[in-house]
Amino acid sequence: DQGDSAHERIFEDLKTFLPTLADRMSRRGVEGIYLDLEPHVRGGGQFGGFSGPDGFGIAARGLCRVLDKVGIDYHLRTFEDLEAAKAQQA
Repeated sequence: DQGDSAHERIFEDLKTFLPTLADRMSRRGVEGIYLDLEPHVRGGGQFGGFSGPDGFGIAARGLCRVLDKVGIDYHLRTFEDLEAAKAQQA
C-alpha cells in the first residue's frame, strides 16, 4: 500500500470491473474471484528473493489495506475453509 505503483488506482479500476468478471467466472462454474500473493514479494532483484512468513504477512496486510480503502469486500481463507474443501474432495 506504499510506493509509486498506483496500487489504489489499479484496485479502483478492478472494483468497477469486478461485477462483470464475477459474472463471467460464474458462467464458467467458478464462484468468486481469487487474488494470490507470490512468496517473493520483498527485495532480491528481478529473479529472486523470498519474503518468508514475516514479509508475506506484511504484503497480505498491505493488500487488505488497499482493498479496504477502495471498498472491495474479501474473505481470507482460513484453516477451516481448507478443511471443508478437502472434505468435499474426499
